[in-house]
Amino acid sequence: MRNKILTISLILILVCALLPGQGQNPAPGQTPPASSSAKGKASLVSYAGVAGKTATPSGYSIAVYFEGVTVTDSLFLLKFQGSHTTRIQGTLMKESRALFHGATPLTPGMYAVELQNLGNIAFLISAGAPQQFTLSAQPARLPAMLRFDGSPENQAFADYQRFIQKTQQDQQALEQRLRKSQNNADSATAIGKAYKKLEEERHRKVISIQKDFPGSMVAMFTLAVHEAPIPDPAIPDTIPGYQELIMDYYTHYTRRHFFDVISFSDPRITHTPLLEQKLDYYFKRLVSPHPDSVIAHIGPILGQKGIHDEVFSQAATYLYELYRLSNLPEHRQVCNHIAEKHILPHRNRFSDPVFLAKVADRTARARLNPVGSVATDLRLQTPDGKETRLSEVVSPLTILYFYNPGCSACQPITDRIIRNYKLYKSRGMEVFAVYLEHDKKVWTDYIASKKLDWINVYDPTGQEMVEEKYDIYAMPMIYVLDRDKRVIARDVSAERLSNFILGRESTTP
Repeated sequence: MRNKILTISLILILVCALLPGQGQNPAPGQTPPASSSAKGKASLVSYAGVAGKTATPSGYSIAVYFEGVTVTDSLFLLKFQGSHTTRIQGTLMKESRALFHGATPLTPGMYAVELQNLGNIAFLISAGAPQQFTLSAQPARLPAMLRFDGSPENQAFADYQRFIQKTQQDQQALEQRLRKSQNNADSATAIGKAYKKLEEERHRKVISIQKDFPGSMVAMFTLAVHEAPIPDPAIPDTIPGYQELIMDYYTHYTRRHFFDVISFSDPRITHTPLLEQKLDYYFKRLVSPHPDSVIAHIGPILGQKGIHDEVFSQAATYLYELYRLSNLPEHRQVCNHIAEKHILPHRNRFSDPVFLAKVADRTARARLNPVGSVATDLRLQTPDGKETRLSEVVSPLTILYFYNPGCSACQPITDRIIRNYKLYKSRGMEVFAVYLEHDKKVWTDYIASKKLDWINVYDPTGQEMVEEKYDIYAMPMIYVLDRDKRVIARDVSAERLSNFILGRESTTP
């Protein structure tokens, strides 16, 4: 039961992340009037007429009306490209009214009206659908008080947002009941039935939208964030470890079918946050962070038959940046894999030459000092001014450590290496610690405070170009070298360092 509730949480997280501008809803599911007053209704009708008069048949005209708030500032029309938005038009509000219009129709995708300090209101544009409509809302009461006149698709989209919010409230109530009914089998059964009913309602809602708006953006959107009911497993509840087996079942089922609802041949999805949000959830919550596991799951996504170039490039770019910016050093392996396997051999599928140039440069630098090669020699100085070469270190195992005393991420890792050094120094471990700045006093004070009795070196003139030779893209950075100064491992996390020291683990570039 708990695992099913966790599954619905996935849908809710996605929807909430993808729908900007959601506020509190005191009356969920209620379709709002345009205004609570006759005067407000008259004003809206009158202003809605402006949309039809201003628009050309082939263009767009979107009238905006805000009730309950007076906005006199600029209002902007946003277009989504993945999770990012671009302002494509601005207009001044006048008495809480504004109008966006143009002679060229908007391309299919997700758009939003940007309200400064009030959030955004998202809407959808489908090919062939009306682009002359009115958006009326109470910004402080979204999505409850949101209506679209002249756009049945967007009214369905607003209804869906209210439905999801109500679903969230129902889920929270089920979770509270579940917490109170621990060890009560009858209550758990009743909650399970309530959940199944909730699940069926969600499914019927999505099916209804698919039927009413076939091929539309709202159909694509609702299907992409929806997951069909998971079949009950044939696992007897009397079997030992039942709860763990159930958890594994739902996790594995969700992982296997997570992208079933995504059409990778449809480029429209790149003009919404859907794809990036789905990828983010999948790789952060459903996939092990180990590089081998990540790489194994990337291949089927980017390598599937029929994937559209725009979808391929957005997915590959997003995953590349996700792992390039990861705090886990071993994820650099993933980043390099994406670049060498999926980006650089398919340059013609990408439209951003600047991005491609950066990837090519980073990948070339990442090939420096690969596992199995002899580490590039370094000629550096000790605190007393003596010249020391990396190649001259005599040790069965050398930890090449690049750091700065002022680096906050370096502090706990330095402490961990100190502990390892005390344990393994007598067994043939040495540390060649390279200070990457030039303030000698800061460095020597740090050495003294930490009592660092390993090999401490720096480059006072910068002539050795340490950062270029070893592609120091982030700090700290750890290499593990054997007695011949061949690279055993690079970009090693401090947590895994002991395993490398003991010879139980190796890695690839």
